[in-house]
Amino acid sequence: MEYQETDSTATYYDAGADGTPNLDLSNPDFSQINADTLPLEAYRQNEDIEQSQLGFYVQDEMKWQDLTVVAGLRHDNFDSSTEQTEATKGVIYKKIINNDASETSGRLAAIYDFDNGLSPYASYSQSFQPVVGSNFTNAPFKPTTADQLEAGVKYLSANRATQGTLAVFDITQKNVIVTNPSNYQQKVQTGEIESKGFEISGSHMLQLLCVAASYSYTDAEITEDEFNPDVVGNTPAQTAKHKATLWADYYATDKLSLNAGVRYEGGMQLDKQNSDELPSVTLVDIGGNYQINPMLTVGASVNNLFDKTYVGACYDINNCWMGPERQMSVSLKANF
Repeated sequence: MEYQETDSTATYYDAGADGTPNLDLSNPDFSQINADTLPLEAYRQNEDIEQSQLGFYVQDEMKWQDLTVVAGLRHDNFDSSTEQTEATKGVIYKKIINNDASETSGRLAAIYDFDNGLSPYASYSQSFQPVVGSNFTNAPFKPTTADQLEAGVKYLSANRATQGTLAVFDITQKNVIVTNPSNYQQKVQTGEIESKGFEISGSHMLQLLCVAASYSYTDAEITEDEFNPDVVGNTPAQTAKHKATLWADYYATDKLSLNAGVRYEGGMQLDKQNSDELPSVTLVDIGGNYQINPMLTVGASVNNLFDKTYVGACYDINNCWMGPERQMSVSLKANF
């Protein structure tokens, strides 16, 4: 079983077009903005969100000679309460949205191991993602659900130094939130997105060096959108068509390991109208681990090593988010 609880607050301000200048996201000049003079009280929204989720699941792995079958079932109960307070030009409006949902999801997979190291497999799985909030009729959102079909083949060499995977997949998401283009506050769950593609990955151990590489291609398509029927057949925003990684682990000593890698992402659309494509980005990450003793291991990592500035994703031409800056972290792991 699993239980999780979250309590979060958020405040949104809208200064309006007259209160904020245009910014070049690739080279922003923040000196244009004076926070003390922004008309932030033109519109303000406060949200207090409380969520809890309780899940029960069972899974069984059955093996008969070279065939392995995995079957699982999970049931979730989700509760959330969102208190919204809006203030527009001195007029205060408050509402409380209670969202209770339950969903059962399953999984079935099978893999067969041949003597030559090849192992074909197939799987079917379901998922559900709770959605906080309500549509424009104040009815709580239903969970977004998905069905995934995947098939492929895995390889493991006899000496276990080389391994690889080739997979094809088909994922369908339902109850996706779509927004009225003429009124961003009108939202309904009539959207559907289908994603098809393939992924190939492999790794090889060379004495003290392990090298791994992967590439995935995703052909995502909007298949239903009540408010925007003209975008049906387009690629949804915030979905990269191409992703690739190259990673290396170097085992300097029996206690010290160092690693470095390159990430590539490209083919992401600016909006669901597919009016433009965001520039591709390549990032470098490094890290390492040191075993203090048989129980304790300390680690450190740096993502986006060269602090590259890039646009991570966009909803449309007026709503974009910059990609994460350089991030450094340390960890301490204990094995009992």
